[in-house]
Amino acid sequence: MPDLLAETLNDPAVGAVGTAVVLAGIALWLAAAWWAYADAARRTESSLAGFVAAGWIILSTPLLLPLSLAAYAFARPQVAALPRTERCYACHTDNGAVDNTFVQFYPTLLEVATKMGTVKPVTSAPAAH
Repeated sequence: MPDLLAETLNDPAVGAVGTAVVLAGIALWLAAAWWAYADAARRTESSLAGFVAAGWIILSTPLLLPLSLAAYAFARPQVAALPRTERCYACHTDNGAVDNTFVQFYPTLLEVATKMGTVKPVTSAPAAH
């Protein structure tokens, strides 16, 4: 039995398959890091978030890839950030009273924001889209 195992492991085809599996695992690991970078960069306005996400995947090694991807999927922002080129973003920037949001239409939120001193002067109410 030990001779059969040794003979099998010394077969060049088995070595080639093993090398291919290892290379495919490394390629998957690097692709996952790239995906995490692109996903985090798309979902946040922070330029650092993409690097942190990719670093998390890279530092976790290929052996822990399923665990690190699950942790990233759990911790990632659930909604993509609104692109600054969208017409909506310009309207929110121009007319939103606090951090590009329309708290001026919600009395409770406006009261809290006023107390905290975070309300910016808004010259006009936005038109409905």
